[in-house]
Amino acid sequence: MIDAILSAVVRHRRPVLAAGLLVAGANAAAMGYAPDVARASFLPILLLALTFLLLAIISMGRRSPTLVVLPRSTAFASPAPAWRVLLTLGLLGQSSVTVGAYLRSTEAGVATTFDVVVSLA
Repeated sequence: MIDAILSAVVRHRRPVLAAGLLVAGANAAAMGYAPDVARASFLPILLLALTFLLLAIISMGRRSPTLVVLPRSTAFASPAPAWRVLLTLGLLGQSSVTVGAYLRSTEAGVATTFDVVVSLA
């Protein structure tokens, strides 16, 4: 089962990362502008992030046995490891919470936009 999940993540890494960015952006916006929605979505986001981090740890020692055809040249390459994608998805949960907290403090007038940009950089 884990091998099937890892191979699906490797095969479709761009759509998986795009969906993760979409969820992280929605969570950051909810944290900043709709605190009730953010409280309701906290546990599912936390569980998803922990699941992705656990899968990343499990998959660190594994490499995919398949090869990917490079379209520009007549060659093959090994696909990107699944743990990189899963680690990115796991860390997106925490980063969306941090960005949401900065948005909320900016909206409340506690921090300025300059403070937020300096903090994120």
